[in-house]
Amino acid sequence: MLCPQIFLVCVWHADKLQHYLDNVAKWPRSLTVHCMPMPSCLSAGDALRELDSLGCIRSDPFVLISGDVISNMDLKKAMAFHKTRREQDHNAILTVCLKPVRAPPLCALLSSLLPCCLPVILPY
Repeated sequence: MLCPQIFLVCVWHADKLQHYLDNVAKWPRSLTVHCMPMPSCLSAGDALRELDSLGCIRSDPFVLISGDVISNMDLKKAMAFHKTRREQDHNAILTVCLKPVRAPPLCALLSSLLPCCLPVILPY
């Protein structure tokens, strides 16, 4: 079994994040955290391609979460759902978890046009 790893893809301020990881953050010894400066990444797809090309994605499944998401979602349940679905259909390579959220008052018009969701993506 692989040691749990976190890859933090950083578009900006990678040096500040690395300083935090090295000097402030307290992680269990069983967890490895990598700060990956990637200033050319403009999307989750860009980050996935970069991590894949570097051979970083070695677990099945793995979890991709955008850096601006704050959640208390039970990822174990989402991963179990994905694994079961994947066993039933080998073409089911991606599970997207969405949660409706209440739009701030200033976004009322926009939220009527587009639903506000928090994505959590479990590829492979």
